[in-house]
Amino acid sequence: MQLIRETAIVSHIKDEYAYLIIQKNSACGSCASKSSCSNSALQEIKPKSNNILRVSNDLSLQEGDTVILGLKPNKLLLATVLMYILPLVVFIVFAAVAKVLGGERASIAAGLAGFFLGLFILKKFIKQPHVARQFQPKILSKVV
Repeated sequence: MQLIRETAIVSHIKDEYAYLIIQKNSACGSCASKSSCSNSALQEIKPKSNNILRVSNDLSLQEGDTVILGLKPNKLLLATVLMYILPLVVFIVFAAVAKVLGGERASIAAGLAGFFLGLFILKKFIKQPHVARQFQPKILSKVV
């Protein structure tokens, strides 16, 4: 299976983790297909705060090293489905049940409550260590 690959630079090392800054591909900014292209897919999953990604430091990396990251496309697809579909499904179920039991206003309130409950469940689910590891990009190699 083909991996989605990105280049990153080691920002710093702390404990057994390397903190990486993903290199933005300069060609992606002007490309018309950038929203559907997997070349910049890893840029979408990195944390927005500080633009730093934490990964296990299995290669004894040092600050300033350049590395190649890899992520299986099916893991990216699964993460995307979870992020978008789970809150939406809970929203629809809550709204439908409330519509039958309590009418229009109850449906709106329950739908919104269901949406936020779905987000809360998702946040708790992805913070579990065994789940988070599945969606974590791996360092494939160090660029010499």
